[in-house]
Amino acid sequence: MGKWSDGGAFAMSTEDERRALRKPEQIDLGTYRSGPPVREFRFTIDLDARPLVTLLDAAEQGRRVYELMTIRRPGDVLHYFWVKVSSTDTRLIRALATAKPPSPRDTRDSVAESIEAPLVAVDRSLFTQDEDAHPAALSWTLHRTGSFWRDKMLTLYRLICRAQLRLRDSQDFLTRHELQRIDDLCHWRDFQSSIDRRTELDLPRSRTDVPAEVLARIKELVTQSNVRSVSCLADHYGLWRFLVEQQVRRANNSGLPPQQTLALCGPDSGLTGIDANDWGGEIHIPYEGVCDGDLYICPARKTLNHEHTGLGGNLSWAFGKDCHYVLTPIDHGYLGCALRTPVGSWVLYESNRPYVPAGPLGHAQAQQIEEGGT
Repeated sequence: MGKWSDGGAFAMSTEDERRALRKPEQIDLGTYRSGPPVREFRFTIDLDARPLVTLLDAAEQGRRVYELMTIRRPGDVLHYFWVKVSSTDTRLIRALATAKPPSPRDTRDSVAESIEAPLVAVDRSLFTQDEDAHPAALSWTLHRTGSFWRDKMLTLYRLICRAQLRLRDSQDFLTRHELQRIDDLCHWRDFQSSIDRRTELDLPRSRTDVPAEVLARIKELVTQSNVRSVSCLADHYGLWRFLVEQQVRRANNSGLPPQQTLALCGPDSGLTGIDANDWGGEIHIPYEGVCDGDLYICPARKTLNHEHTGLGGNLSWAFGKDCHYVLTPIDHGYLGCALRTPVGSWVLYESNRPYVPAGPLGHAQAQQIEEGGT
């Protein structure tokens, strides 16, 4: 699995299987009569499993591993079907509008002849045993209780079982660590009342572009003894996955809590599609502002306190955060208080003062790290 990309290096399903899952299968549920005025309507649906493809792709990247591995019965597959319901019956389409995820293109007065939604949401609207229900609901229920769905669920469940076995062959450290936590019944999601199953059609994308040479330099820095905390404003999946991996490795080796071995702090705006708890790590997200860190990665920082940038100055005071290193795409030129090293299109500044630990959770945290070691 690639450390720095949003893609994996192995596949848990073939491209042919993925193509088949994405391809809509049209199903004719027949006709029904409804009114007033009484008219005959044809009821068709397009069915595909695009959310399942997204789940498989996510698991290859180390995301949603728990969700995939806890699919243990054919009925769990129902969460990963996507349905397009087509009908000229505007009453039916309007009734299904509550099942459809909202779209910015929706308008209050628009009248469509089709609607797309997760199967489980359509089920909530149409699946019924009430003989007085809408005729379309009766057609839906009759079809849903037939053999077609049992066969479809069994087919996809077997595919998922194969994907689960392939995932266990992954050599990625965090994936193997999370699988072990699942096997040991100590994953944090084991203690939730239900399993979060998400019918997503797309993978989350990193909001920050971090060049490969910068990522490589971060990897070198984090292995140093004078980087025991990282405050990072970059929302980059591969970068954070590496940082959490280093944190978990240190925690496993020392027996200390993750934040006492490599304290990690992200941006107050949060991170996209990243839950360090799944991986056995921890990332502090501040309520507002930015935390301190031995390594301060600030892709958006544009201003400096120039009173403290000269000889005898202080890099921490110049950037407004306790730090020993600053990595930024903004080239502030020569600073008398720090050593300047270009890293591709970015610049690394290293304080010329003696190293003093800077904890993103405050000076008390820094002291804990100092006492606990690495």
